[in-house]
Amino acid sequence: MASQDFNRHIFRRLRIVCVPLLGASLLTPNSIPDVFKYLGELTTILLDVRSSGTVLTPDLISYTFFPVSTLLRRNTAFDIPDQILEKVFIVLSILCEDWWWDCDISIWEQIFILCGAVIAGIDGRGKGRTRDDETKEAAGRCLLALLRVPTHQTTSNATTLSDRTQARLEMLKTVTGTDKFLPILGQTLDSLLVIVDTPHLPLQRVSLSILSLIIETYASDGLVPSILPGVVSRMTRIALGTSTKRGWASGEVVSGSLEVMQLAIVRALGNGICAKEGAIHAVADLEDLARATMGRPDRPLSESRPFATLRTPSWLRGTSSQLLIALNTLAPLVTHSTPSALLAVSKLSTTLLRDTSMTLPEAQPLLLHWLLSLTNSDFPSVSTESRESLTLLLMTPSGAQLPLQDRLLHITNDSLLALPRLLPIHADAKVEHVAGIVEAVCRLLSSVEPKKGALFISNGIGRLLGPSGGIEKWGWSLLSVLELSKPSATFTMAFSARLMLESNTDITQWEDFPEIDFKNVFSTTTKQALERMFRALGRASEDNCLFSVEWFANVGLSGTGSRSVTAMWCACRLLEGVAEVSLSRGSRTHGIPGRRSKRLTKLVRSLVRSVAELWDEADETEPIESILKEERGSSTQTLVQHTKGIDTVHENLRITPRKLVKQNTATKQSELHKSLSLQFLAVPTISYLS
Repeated sequence: MASQDFNRHIFRRLRIVCVPLLGASLLTPNSIPDVFKYLGELTTILLDVRSSGTVLTPDLISYTFFPVSTLLRRNTAFDIPDQILEKVFIVLSILCEDWWWDCDISIWEQIFILCGAVIAGIDGRGKGRTRDDETKEAAGRCLLALLRVPTHQTTSNATTLSDRTQARLEMLKTVTGTDKFLPILGQTLDSLLVIVDTPHLPLQRVSLSILSLIIETYASDGLVPSILPGVVSRMTRIALGTSTKRGWASGEVVSGSLEVMQLAIVRALGNGICAKEGAIHAVADLEDLARATMGRPDRPLSESRPFATLRTPSWLRGTSSQLLIALNTLAPLVTHSTPSALLAVSKLSTTLLRDTSMTLPEAQPLLLHWLLSLTNSDFPSVSTESRESLTLLLMTPSGAQLPLQDRLLHITNDSLLALPRLLPIHADAKVEHVAGIVEAVCRLLSSVEPKKGALFISNGIGRLLGPSGGIEKWGWSLLSVLELSKPSATFTMAFSARLMLESNTDITQWEDFPEIDFKNVFSTTTKQALERMFRALGRASEDNCLFSVEWFANVGLSGTGSRSVTAMWCACRLLEGVAEVSLSRGSRTHGIPGRRSKRLTKLVRSLVRSVAELWDEADETEPIESILKEERGSSTQTLVQHTKGIDTVHENLRITPRKLVKQNTATKQSELHKSLSLQFLAVPTISYLS
C-alpha cells in the first residue's frame, strides 16, 4: 500500500513536467528554452527517485518515455540542439537503468542505434557537423546503461532474479548477434575505437567502459578475432599516451585500455576457444594424443558467418606474432608512476599467463618479467598483488604450471649470465633491474606456505649454484668485471670491535663494517640491489649454495688481487644468505637466531680455519707474474674495457689509430682483502652467537 502511494506521488510529479514537455515537443526558437527547462526538471525528479532507492515501474517508465520519444520523432536531427539532445540522453540513461528487463526489443534497438549514430557522428546533421563531446558523452552513458546488467535487485528471490537476468541477457545477445544487427554493432565498435582517442577525459572513460562491456558480453565468438587487431592497436596507443601532448596517459586510462585489450585477447586467443575450434590441440590423455596425430578436418564453409574469423593454426601463428610485438611496446608501463596503472599491468600479465598459456607461449617470458618487476614496486598494493598472483600461478595445478616454473628458473639463469655484460658498460639501471628480478624469484619462496609447495625454486636455484650449475662460467665472468675499491672510513671504538672478534657476548653495540664501493657501479641503490641479490640466492638455496660459497672463498683465498677480493665479497654475501644474517649497516638485529645445519657448520669451520691462517702467513710480496695471471684469468676470457675519448682525424681525412692503452700494473689490495676476510669471519660469529 505504501509503495502504491509513493508511485502515485511520483506520477503526480512526473505529470507536472511530462505534459508541458509533450506540448512543446515540436522545437522552435521560442520553445527551445522551455524544453531545456522541462528536461532539467525531469532529470531532477528521476534522480530524486533513484536516490530514494525506489525502482520505477514499467508503467511509469513508459509514461516518462512517451514525451521524450515524441520530441525525437517530431524533430529532425538537424533541428535538435546539442544541449537538448544531451538532456534527452541523460533522461534515457536513468530510465534504462530500471527498464533493462522490460524494455521492448524494438525500442531497445532504436535507442542503441540512436546512441551509436551520435557517437559515430552520422545522426543526419550534415557533413562536418558532429555533436560536441558532452553530447557524445551523454550518448555513451545512455548506451552503457542500455547494455550493462543492473546490479540492484527488484525481487526478494535472488534465484528468480538470476534466472530472469540470464534469460534477458541471452535475448539481448541473440539480438546483437543477428545478421541484421551485426553491421550496427560493428559500426558502433569502430566509432568507439575512434573517439576513445579524444582528449575529453569523461568521453574517453565512457568509451573504454562501453568497449569493455561489448567485447566481454555482446560480441560473438566469431566476431572477436575480426576486431582484435584494431582493438589491440588502438588500446596500445591509448595506454602509452602517444597521441597526447604530455606523452603519457593517466592511471585510470591505462587501466581501462589494458582491460579492453585483455578481454579481447582472451576471448580471441583463449586456450579453451582455440582448442574447441581446432587452432591448437590440447592433449590430456591418450585419446587426445591420437586425435591430434590423425589431425582434425577443416570445418565446412557453411559454418562460417558474416564478419566472423575462423580460428585456424595459420591464423593463430600470425596473430600471436603480431600480439607479441604489441605486448613488447607496453614495456614502459611497468615503470608507470601510478598504482592503478601498475595493477592493470599485473592483472593483464596474470590473466594472459593463465588463459593463453598454449596459444601465446612466446609471450610468457615477457609477462613473467613484468610480474617479477612489479613485485619490487614501491607501492605495497602493487607488490603484494603481483606476488600473490605469481604465487597462485606457480602453485595452482594447471597446464601452465610446469612451463611457468621452468621459465622462471630460465629467467634466473639468464639474469645471472647478463650481469657480466651489463657491468662494464656502466648500465646501473639495467644492473639494478636484473638483480631485482633474481631477488624477486628468490623472495617467492618466503611467500609460500608451506614452503614445500615452492621447493622447485629452492631446488632450481640450488642446481644453479651447485656443482652442475656452471659457476665456472658465470662466476669467472662476474669476477672479471666486478671490481671493488677501498672504502674511506675512520675506525673508532677499537675495543668494541676487538670484543666482537673475540666472541664477547656482553657487548651491547655491534660495530658496522665500512661500506665497500665498486669501481664500475656508481649508484648506491644498484650496489644495494647486488648485495640483496646474493643474500637472496643464498637464503633461497640454503645448503645447496654451499658449493658456490666454497668456490668463491677458494678463489678469494688464492691471492690478494682484485679478482680474489671480489670473490671474497661474493662468498661473504652468499654465506650471509645461507646463514640468514646480515652485516649491512642498520639491518642486523642482535638476538635473532641464524640458520644452522651440519653441512653449513662443517664448511664454515673449514673455511674459517683457512681464513684465519692468512694472519699467520708472512706478509710477503707476491711475484707480479702471479698477480697478472690472476687478473687476466684463463685464456678463454675476453678482456672487457670501458674507454672514453675520440679518435683524431687528420686534415687529409687519415684516421689516426688510437694508441693502445697501456695495461695497468696489477696491484694487490691487501687491506681490502683483510677487511672482507674479517667480514667472512663475522658471519658465522654472529650466526652462532645469536
